[in-house]
Amino acid sequence: IGESAHYCGEPGILFRDRFEADNPTPQMRYLSTAPCAEVAMAANEVCQFSYINLTDIIKIQGEKPMVDFAKLQRTAQVLTRLLDAATQITIENDLLGREKIAAKRRIGVGVTGFAALLMNLSIPYDSPEAKTLAEQISGSIDFATKRESVDLAKSRGAFPLFSESRFTDPSWVRRKMERTTGIIDGRRWQELFDDISVFGIRNATTTAFPPTGTSSRIVNTTTSFEPALQLTYSAAEKNSNVTYNQIYDFVEKAMLASLGSDFERVLSLIVQNGGAVPDILLNRVGRVFAIARQISYEAHMNIQAAFLLFADESGAKTINLPQATTLEEMRSIIHNAYELGLKGLTVFRENALEERTIVL
Repeated sequence: IGESAHYCGEPGILFRDRFEADNPTPQMRYLSTAPCAEVAMAANEVCQFSYINLTDIIKIQGEKPMVDFAKLQRTAQVLTRLLDAATQITIENDLLGREKIAAKRRIGVGVTGFAALLMNLSIPYDSPEAKTLAEQISGSIDFATKRESVDLAKSRGAFPLFSESRFTDPSWVRRKMERTTGIIDGRRWQELFDDISVFGIRNATTTAFPPTGTSSRIVNTTTSFEPALQLTYSAAEKNSNVTYNQIYDFVEKAMLASLGSDFERVLSLIVQNGGAVPDILLNRVGRVFAIARQISYEAHMNIQAAFLLFADESGAKTINLPQATTLEEMRSIIHNAYELGLKGLTVFRENALEERTIVL
C-alpha cells in the first residue's frame, strides 16, 4: 500500500473495524462509504449534510478575536433541526428508499473554513493551540447536535431502530463524550446521557466532516478542516480574457493585520511562488500562513484526529506531502494513522503524477 500511495497517491486506506465500532445499528452492516469516505453506508442508506462556516463564529473580546462557542452551539442546534426536517421531506416523498432512511434518520453537521478561522485568530495550523481548538469545536458541535436531537425525540420520537441500537448501552454512548475539552460542563454531558436513556435520540448520527469543496467556494473560505492549498486563486478581469492571481479575502485580512506596510511586497512574492509564502520567509512572515504542503504530516493527522475525537462518522482529509517524501516516510504515515485512531487516510505526494512517463 505504501509503495502504491508513494507512486501515485492511490489507494486511500480505510480501517473498517473502526467504522463498525461507531456504527449505532450494527445489524445494518456497512458495505461502502460516501465518495470521500466521510461516512460509511449500509445498503441504500443516505445521510443529510450541512456545514458551519467557522469564519462566521468569531467574536472580539477586548481587542482579541476568539471563537464564539455559544454561537457555534446555537448554529449547530439550528442545523440539526434543518437536517431532520430535510430527512422528513425525503421520507414523505418516498425519495431514495425511505424505509432505510426512516429507520436511522442519519444527519451530519460538519464545518468549513477551519484554516481560515485559524488565520484570523493568528494560530498556526501546526500548533498545539490549533489541535486544542479543533477538539473544542468538535466537542461543542457533537454536544449541541445531540442535545437538540434528544429534544426533538421528546416531542417527535426517537429514530425507529433506537431500542435495538447501541444507544441503549451507556458505555457506548459515553465512549467519546467523556473526552471533555472543558468547553461543555460535565454536568451538562451527564444530563444528556440521562435524557438519551429516557427519551432516546431522534437521529442515529449527528456529526460528520465532508470535504465541502463547493460550499467553501460559495462562501470564499477554506475547505472543511483542511489547511489552505494556496493563498491565491486565478480570477478573470471583467470583459476580458486576462486572468490574474487574486489573494483570498480571509488571507488578505489576516495578512494586513499581521504585516501592515509589508503586505504588498509579500503578496508579490506569494504570486511568484505559486500561491505560497516562500519557505525561506515563512517563519519571518508567520507560520499562520503555511499552506498544506508546508505543514508536516504529523500536524495534518493531529488536526484530523482532533476533529474525529467526538465525530459519529469520519472526515474527508488529504495529507499533502512534499515531492521529496520517501517511501519509508510513507509507510510511517500509514502506521501513524492507525496509532492515532483514524478511520482512514488519503495522501498525495506533490508532483507524483508528473514523475510518470507514459510509453506508447
